[in-house]
Amino acid sequence: MKNKAIKLLLPVLLATVQHTLLYSSAPAFTNPSDTLRKLGAVTVSAIQTEEKRALTITEIDSSLLSQSANKSLAEVISKESPVFVKSYGMGSMATVSFRGTAPSHTQVKWNGLDINNPMLGQVDFSQIPAWMIESAKILHGGSSLSQGSGGLGGSISLHSRATAKTRKPFFSIAQRTASYGNLGTMVSAGAANNHISGVVRLIYEEAGNNFDFYNTAVLPNQRERQRNAEYNRKGISADMTIKPSVKDKIKQSFWHLYSSRNLPNIMSYEGAGRKEYQKEKETRYSVSWERVNARYRHSLSSGTSCTEMNYLLANKTGMGETTNISSLSKAASLQNSYKMQLTLSNSLKLKADASIDFFRVSTSNKVSKEGYKANRTSADAAASIHYRGRGRLSGFLLLRGEISDDKFAPLMPSAGAEFLLFNTPSAEETVIRINLARNYHQPTLNDLYWLPGGNPELRPEKGYTADISFETSGEAHSGVEALSGVEARSGVVARSKSDTPEVQESRQAGTFRWNAVITGYISHINDWIIWRPGEFRYWRAENLQEVLARGAEISFKGNYKLPSGIELQSRANWAYTRTTNSQNKQLIYIPVNKGNLFISLNYFGYSLQWYSGYTGERFTTSSNETTRHKLPAYTLHNLSIKKEIPLNRKGNVSDKKITALLEIENLSDTNYQAILWRAMPGRNYSFTLRLDL
Repeated sequence: MKNKAIKLLLPVLLATVQHTLLYSSAPAFTNPSDTLRKLGAVTVSAIQTEEKRALTITEIDSSLLSQSANKSLAEVISKESPVFVKSYGMGSMATVSFRGTAPSHTQVKWNGLDINNPMLGQVDFSQIPAWMIESAKILHGGSSLSQGSGGLGGSISLHSRATAKTRKPFFSIAQRTASYGNLGTMVSAGAANNHISGVVRLIYEEAGNNFDFYNTAVLPNQRERQRNAEYNRKGISADMTIKPSVKDKIKQSFWHLYSSRNLPNIMSYEGAGRKEYQKEKETRYSVSWERVNARYRHSLSSGTSCTEMNYLLANKTGMGETTNISSLSKAASLQNSYKMQLTLSNSLKLKADASIDFFRVSTSNKVSKEGYKANRTSADAAASIHYRGRGRLSGFLLLRGEISDDKFAPLMPSAGAEFLLFNTPSAEETVIRINLARNYHQPTLNDLYWLPGGNPELRPEKGYTADISFETSGEAHSGVEALSGVEARSGVVARSKSDTPEVQESRQAGTFRWNAVITGYISHINDWIIWRPGEFRYWRAENLQEVLARGAEISFKGNYKLPSGIELQSRANWAYTRTTNSQNKQLIYIPVNKGNLFISLNYFGYSLQWYSGYTGERFTTSSNETTRHKLPAYTLHNLSIKKEIPLNRKGNVSDKKITALLEIENLSDTNYQAILWRAMPGRNYSFTLRLDL
């Protein structure tokens, strides 16, 4: 890479010398009336904010989410990060597992509001449409402590702000049709002026999910059609930002989603038949106020979240249909937080935050007459100091405390350092980061109070995490103009004030940009909570296991733009996860190896995209028995073709366009199981037509 970069930079250096000699000698062979002159360049620079320094973060921005607007957030995270997503199939539950930890060890926030279900402690990412999210930030390992406690594996921060690129009203509508009766309609509209901006997003989806699959769970093996897997969901979100003054900003966000889904039988089911479905409603609202001064910034926010789930399981027998479970679960929360930031000097900043949250849950089973009601009050506070030196070293120290149900958790410290190894015009920068943290995760309310089996004496799970990562990013140029060091770090090409958009575009041609990150980590978790069979013939929650997680995460992004207008983009992620219990056995459903690769070839509105995702072998029992209880590895390939048709053009930019997208998923028609005995679809197709005005 180094030799290649030198070869690419050699013409740039020669051209730079030539230009310098030309301008320096111009008075000797030109007269004052000549118009040849060197124009001044406008340089823009961007400096990484303190909150990102010494942290391991994967950001999924609005452009990537917009390209995947017809997907769920579970699919986006699986394709755009090394994080493992455990999916039960199309429209079924999908949970996120960081670094081999449990789904409840992933803390999720929406516009600052904690949306983890207080009963289960986890989030179903299949229920979060990418259309209704503007950006997602993934914090790995101990980096999650900057957002709050509980994320032993990591945390995910979601935002759905009210933003508008222009002051004119805008409107978008997308229609998707796909195999197996899958349909989707998405609409968004908004407007903005100097003081207020707002956007409303709507979504409706339905699917028959009646695909054919090869059933290897019965003898003889045979092809069958999946039934009773229909689902539909509809939702609305509304975001508004008000700026009453230059210093103040008020944000409001609303979210409502309703879903109804039938749950299909597992492949090995051979009974007379069964009916199983789940209906859910989610309503969230948050409001925040922020004031920014020259040295001081603070914000106050409050929000509420309400969820309701109906679950029914009924088996068919010779005597008719027998209802086994008919439950109703409700959860509500009220969350309040305060954040401040004080600039002490050019190199020091002090941050602090505090929150107090109230949770109330209830669940009841009409058949068994069992259930419980519970409340939880929790509060936490943190203070941190951030150092950004003029030299190569930056870092932070953080201390967080928490109280839950009148029980204090030990203090949770975190420290990070970032050291700049290289910083040159050809290589933007190469840095090394180190992060250490101690974190605690409170038992879920089901762990404590579920009847039967809940254990009120459970201790919080505690984890100790250490990360070290290397990141390098930069640019190599084959054109006649090179970027200065500041321009390279900002990612912006120097532009003359008189440059046309076409000239500005050509200055970026022949540029290869890359970013690569490799992270090694180790995490030790004590008092891991598991459910196991008890002496009274039902399962019981207990603090039993110690878990050791260690591994590596690799991410790469590359972009190469040719003078001909062809642009090549690539993204790749790989995760090696070795997570073992006290018997040195790999935890169930955690693949040791997981990776993905995305390549896109773009040419004047046309785009050809290829995606490959690999999931390694997974054990389905804690004994790691390989004969019957191991799922084989599989690789999925997706191919898509996209065409954008501009409806208006301002230079090379069009804010009004029609986009047509054809996708082929599971191109090789692979027969696989993500979860034991859960059928997955073979090759399938979708077509999406989108209009942006």
